[in-house]
Amino acid sequence: MKRIMIVANASSTHTIRWANALYEKGHAITLVTQHTPIAGLKKEIRIINLPYNGMKGYFLNTLEVRRISSEFKPDIIHAYFASGYGTLLANTQLNYYVSVWGSDVYIYPNKNFINKFLLKRSLRKASYIFSTSEAMKSETLKYTSKPIYVIPFGVEVEKYDRERVPSSQLTIGAAKVLDDIYGIDVLIKAFSKVNKSSKRDVRLKIAGDGPNRAALEKLANELGISEYVEFLGWLDFDYISEFYKSLDIFCVPSYSESFGVVAVEAGAASLPTVVSNVGGLPEVVRDNETGFVVQAGDVEAFASKLMSLVNNDGIRETLGKAARKRIESNYQWKSNVDDMSKYYEN
Repeated sequence: MKRIMIVANASSTHTIRWANALYEKGHAITLVTQHTPIAGLKKEIRIINLPYNGMKGYFLNTLEVRRISSEFKPDIIHAYFASGYGTLLANTQLNYYVSVWGSDVYIYPNKNFINKFLLKRSLRKASYIFSTSEAMKSETLKYTSKPIYVIPFGVEVEKYDRERVPSSQLTIGAAKVLDDIYGIDVLIKAFSKVNKSSKRDVRLKIAGDGPNRAALEKLANELGISEYVEFLGWLDFDYISEFYKSLDIFCVPSYSESFGVVAVEAGAASLPTVVSNVGGLPEVVRDNETGFVVQAGDVEAFASKLMSLVNNDGIRETLGKAARKRIESNYQWKSNVDDMSKYYEN
């Protein structure tokens, strides 16, 4: 058992999942954050809110983090996100681990030379660096020569079990922040082509919310498919597996994706998935084996692959079963937590 101080965004479901899972492994967990905590954290986990927030907080909270560390006396301090919280820990001169999670290495360092400097500094001072995908590991190696250990962000596969009930209606699903980078407009345009060309009753469910929601709803209306498209908004974590069970096909049309947790969840639910050829998505979805990988932004390509899945029950079932087997072999959440615990114990 280790005393672990997690320094991370407490409004992230990923942070909550890691904190809870590590607690269940027997570790004593304190979560230190400058973000407003969301529900779901186990009551036994201590949470400490830092006095400052925003970008300035990653500098002004330095002394407070040192004080908390002195009081808690952790065996390990672990930052989730190499930019913000990694910067904070780099300022403290404490020993720490850091996990890169996506925009901290794909977007943040490309904005200006100061961000690039801070990222390199955060990685240089870290004792261990973790990534959730090989693609993100490669991106991170642009800023450090240190070893990077890949531990995926998997799922509890058994939660996604379901019996397929034959139906004349087929549902395509997506789950993302409704923002430009995630290409939901591409999916809606591709779905419009499928909906109008297929003789089957095809529907689209979109889970998530964001700045583009009104524009996307308007797009669906302009394309004449609004009655077939359902915007679900944010879903509670406990309902996520039920959402996937309601689908027949999944789609991730992102322009950038560090890993692709939603593709892992879809695979666990035995769903064939059509994804963009970016980031970690081709690692999770094997082209023509568990789904299809197409050029990001290519409406015609997405429509073509979605149509092939809609019109061919056999291909849909074969790819879905293969997807489930791949997730069982590579993305079991328990195994991911065990792997992280081994680094802590060592």
